[in-house]
Formats: sequence, structure tokens, C-alpha cells
Amino acid sequence: MAERLSLRELARRLDRDPSGLGRLARKGSIPKGDDGKFDEAAVRAALGRNVDPARQKETVDGLQSTPVRSTALARPQTGTFPDSATYRARTDLPDAFAAGALYGAHVIAFALPTAMACALVDAGVPAAAATQAHAEACEDTRFIVGDVTEALGLTPAGVDDSGPHAPTAFQGFDPRMAAAAVAQ
Repeated sequence: MAERLSLRELARRLDRDPSGLGRLARKGSIPKGDDGKFDEAAVRAALGRNVDPARQKETVDGLQSTPVRSTALARPQTGTFPDSATYRARTDLPDAFAAGALYGAHVIAFALPTAMACALVDAGVPAAAATQAHAEACEDTRFIVGDVTEALGLTPAGVDDSGPHAPTAFQGFDPRMAAAAVAQ
């Protein structure tokens, strides 16, 4: 019998975002066992079958240009505020300007969704709507970073995502905390 994997372990092995795999499992696009665990081979096969060749993105230097997390090139300290020293030390970026520009884009991607969602709560928008807006803003910031990486020549023109340079961390958002801050 094949090894059964948790969602987090499956995501790590496939180098994919766990939330995206969870969404695919809920939609029935990838098989999930009754025990809540996954068979890696079955999931890989399902992912291969579910890709419409007409919508498949091109590869650049062997990397598929999709919004998946790349552990080899992903920003370290996932879940924390970007650290400028880490970007200066990156060897996958061509120069200091590219490192600085990518750092700036990731700082914006990290903080902007939460700032926007907090502003919504402050304006009286229901918590569920603010939480949904936060999630959508996290996705939108990937496109902002994609524009930066395209301008720097790190990703090809017209791809609409930042490939391995996509942001991997976003500041959390809790509408209860935002509402408490507004009440003070």
C-alpha cells in the first residue's frame, strides 16, 4: 500500500501551496482518502490529467511559470516580514537593483492585503467580507510582484505571474483583532 501523506507533507513534496491543494481536494480535482490523507502518486496523476493543454503555461529555464511555491528560490522566513539582508544575499537575482526591487515588491505583497482588510473593517464592512477581500488581495499582489519580475527580466513578458519569485508570505488577518483596534 502506498504511503499516505498529510496535506502539508503532500504540498512540500509537490512543491505546491497547501491551500491550493486543499482547494483542489475540496473540488474533487485530486483524490483524498477517507482518512483525510493523500496518495502522492494518485495526486500527481490527477494533476497531470486535470491540466488543459491549451491553458498550460510555458516553461522558462526548466521552471514552469505557475503560481506554485518554489522551495529552492522562495523567499526564506516564510510567514514573517521580508528581511532586506536575505534579499541582498540571494544568488538567483542578477544584481543589487533586482534584489532591492523584489524586496520592495514582497514588502508590499506582505502588508497590503492586511492593511486593505483592516480599512474595510474600520469602514464597517462585515468580517466575512473583509476576510474574503484579504484572501483575494493576497492573490492580486502576486500579479503586482509579477509585473515587477517581468520588468526586471526575471520572468517572460505576458506570463501574468512571478513564477519562482512569487511572494510566499502574507501578513495574517484576523477581523476580530481589526475590530478590537477600531473600537479603541
